[in-house]
Amino acid sequence: MDQTISDFVKRVQGDSVILTGWVLVAATAEGAVAGAPLGFTMASSDGMPTYTKIGLLQSAVQSIENHNLFLSWENRKRGPNPPF
Repeated sequence: MDQTISDFVKRVQGDSVILTGWVLVAATAEGAVAGAPLGFTMASSDGMPTYTKIGLLQSAVQSIENHNLFLSWENRKRGPNPPF
């Protein structure tokens, strides 16, 4: 799995990127049960300590939140000006 993820990252980011660790999170649902709750499964590179996994996941969440904030600012420019 390490090589597959490394190949994917290099394809997206470029060949000069060095992969130092990874965490993969995938959404899941029980397909046989209608209305089953959603869940997730997680995998990471071998030997990655828990604090590093948490830091990497927090960085990803913060990046998504920042991206959404910038998108909302751009959408605000297209819409009407606020009343203040």
